[in-house]
Amino acid sequence: MCSKNGVRILKFSIFPNSTAKNGKPVMSAYAEALVNAGETVVENDMDADVAIIWSVLFQGNMSRNKQVWEHYRKNNKPVIVLEVGVVKRNITWRCGINGITGDAYHGPDNNPDDRFKQSGLEIQPWRDTTDGNIIICGQHDDSAQWFTHNNQSVAQWIYNTVESWRAYDEVSTFIVRPHPRNKFDWNKIGSPDKLGYTRLQQPQKIQDTYDDFDFDKALQQAKLVINYNSNPAIEAVLSGVPIMTHHSSRCWPVAQEIKYTEVIQKPDRQQWANDLCYQEWTESEIRSGEPFQRIRTKLEELVR
Repeated sequence: MCSKNGVRILKFSIFPNSTAKNGKPVMSAYAEALVNAGETVVENDMDADVAIIWSVLFQGNMSRNKQVWEHYRKNNKPVIVLEVGVVKRNITWRCGINGITGDAYHGPDNNPDDRFKQSGLEIQPWRDTTDGNIIICGQHDDSAQWFTHNNQSVAQWIYNTVESWRAYDEVSTFIVRPHPRNKFDWNKIGSPDKLGYTRLQQPQKIQDTYDDFDFDKALQQAKLVINYNSNPAIEAVLSGVPIMTHHSSRCWPVAQEIKYTEVIQKPDRQQWANDLCYQEWTESEIRSGEPFQRIRTKLEELVR
């Protein structure tokens, strides 16, 4: 870190070789915005002020990012994470400090509704919750979204969650949907026969898409979605299906705790949706520097 004319200049390191194919233009756009803002940008430097990585799912080409993540976090240095968005998948992209969940920093909250109105998103009316399935959505064991908060496997969490629910509700049907890229093996955690009315539903990839799956079909028969802190909760709450999540979820402001209850909350979702649309940006918006400027002050606070 240095200064010019009294203004602090931060040193950012990007890691382009550990970026997914669809993320490379986004990473390039973010780097361009930093240069235009007068910041210093280098590549593959483990001693910069701030690291910028693609995703916290440390699998395949991104597995090398785990070392970057752990090194910078151990040294109390911020990590900007870029990732596929939900508002318009593969058109909008998340940009968060120290993650992509609700406990990451994406900029100020209580935003206006202008970006929501431009997004094309629709908030569907809340569903009747007397009938339908309870969908419990898995995540990936190799993602920092998961292991930052858990020391158990995703499969074990699913089993324990359904088992504890069954002490109060023996008749609701649970649909277990694993993460599309995370293997799920009942035999490692216990027999599903003990859980009653519980079945496995493998996500099906939608033809001619990069990585979209058929969750919208499952939601048509749902009365409740349980999801720890990943994207399905966002899709559910926009579709009018009540949700239960962990407090680290981006949906926590419109969710309730993961435990059996007869009182399903259906809060107002407009402010949450406004803020969601200020957490995701198009490639051209990222290149303009707007999302970076929204988190610049926070970065200065975190860089010592």
